[in-house]
This record gives sequence, structure tokens and C-alpha cells, in this order.
Amino acid sequence: GRDAMQQRLESDTSIDEHRLALHLHEITSSTNDLNELTALVKGAQAGAFLHGWYAQVDIRRWAERGMVVGLSLNLSTSDWNTLALQHRPHEAATCVLSTLGFSVDAIPAVRTNDVADDGSTVMKAGIAIEVPELARHLLVAQHIFRELVGAESDRFVVGGPKEPEVTDKWVGRLLRIVTRDTGVVLRGWNSSRKSLEGHSWTHRLGVSITRLAA
Repeated sequence: GRDAMQQRLESDTSIDEHRLALHLHEITSSTNDLNELTALVKGAQAGAFLHGWYAQVDIRRWAERGMVVGLSLNLSTSDWNTLALQHRPHEAATCVLSTLGFSVDAIPAVRTNDVADDGSTVMKAGIAIEVPELARHLLVAQHIFRELVGAESDRFVVGGPKEPEVTDKWVGRLLRIVTRDTGVVLRGWNSSRKSLEGHSWTHRLGVSITRLAA
């Protein structure tokens, strides 16, 4: 964590609080395990300090950084297995899209052609986002489900011809229920407002970064 932070700061000539926090996320994005996360964060803090930055980090709040739209959310094998237990394919598929950085208001706008037939990628803002291998079968199941129910819309997340239309409120409610019932932290119901714009997102996650030296 220390070496990675030092390398990033040495190569970034326009560093500020926002960019330093993004560097911190990149260094720690591979895990949400509190013990491993703590070790990485402490190392990154030491690396930042050596370059004149004092970073205070609330580790438990930082573990929820994946709830911020635009930041990746990495789940364990156990987490993916838990999400796979959702008994309706469109619910599990919605959870997958959430982990890929789609906000609650963006998920209903995902079209069938945006999702690869084998579930390997999802198009987001014109860019193909790679889907973790443990989650791909959940997107494939939704493709199959759409065919079985004879979905008339090209919207990817559909629950069936007789079910209400999937909306941002439906998505937010589902993510909130899944997080509550399974313990797998997904993006919150109001995650569409939790963007990377400005510096407020760092404070929401318990991060305070101060410049110590010019």
C-alpha cells in the first residue's frame, strides 16, 4: 500500500484531495476484508505522508466506498454465491449491475444489447465493462428469462409481462432489501446522488486529506 501510493503520487502532477482519494481506492479496490483493508490503508497513509499529505481514514466507512457511483465494488466468492440465491433472475441481474457501478436510475435504462450474451461484459457510457466470472451466469439467466416470459421491451431488467415496470424506485428498494437480508453491501437506494463530483464523497466515506507541505 505504501509503495503503490508513493508511485501514484510521484507520477501525478495535479494531485488534490479528490485524486488522492481515487488513488486510495485503486490501491484498496481488490478487497473489502477489514483486516486486509486496514493493512493496505495504513501503508497508503504512510506513503502519502512521505509526500506531504496527511490522510485520515475511517476504515469501516471506507469499506462501503463501492456504494459511490463510479467506484468499483468487489465482492467475495461467498457474496456472489449469496446473491445467486435470489429466486428471480431479474433481481440477481439487478444486483450484478449495481456492483458494476450503475446507479439506481441507470439500471432500468440498460438495454438487452448492452449485455453480452455470455454475460462477460456490459456496455456503460460506450465502454465495455468486464463482469466478474462468478456473476456472469446471473446475467445469462436474465437473458434466458426474458425469452421465456416473452419480454416485449428491449429493457434488460424485466420481471415478466404481468409485473410492474422496473423503475429506479423498484431498483433502490430491491438493493436495500438485499443488503438488509443478506449482509452483502450493495449501492444504496439514493446512490444516484452519490457521485464522484467535488470532494464531498470523501467526507461521506470518512476520509479527510490535508496538505502538509507545498
